[in-house]
Amino acid sequence: MRERKVRYIVEAAAPFAVHGEGLTIQAVTRKSEVPVTIEIEGVSRRLLLQFQEAIAEELARREAHWKQERQRVLQLHRETQADTPAAPAVEPREVA
Repeated sequence: MRERKVRYIVEAAAPFAVHGEGLTIQAVTRKSEVPVTIEIEGVSRRLLLQFQEAIAEELARREAHWKQERQRVLQLHRETQADTPAAPAVEPREVA
């Protein structure tokens, strides 16, 4: 039997709780946007610290990628501006 993956979206400011048995997070399913509660049992302090480190690494990676992409777009914009010749100045004409 094939395992079925369900993807969830955790929205900004979604409620969550860390308790003795694990972690509880409020989320919604990605496709149908049905509200759900995700319970992860057996989450130790050590595992939470590993999650924290992994999240920090992912955020740093995304920030570096975002900066690199922004620099690329700015460079393309500069090259496009340099390649297009300046439009000749048009002097207004009198209408008789």
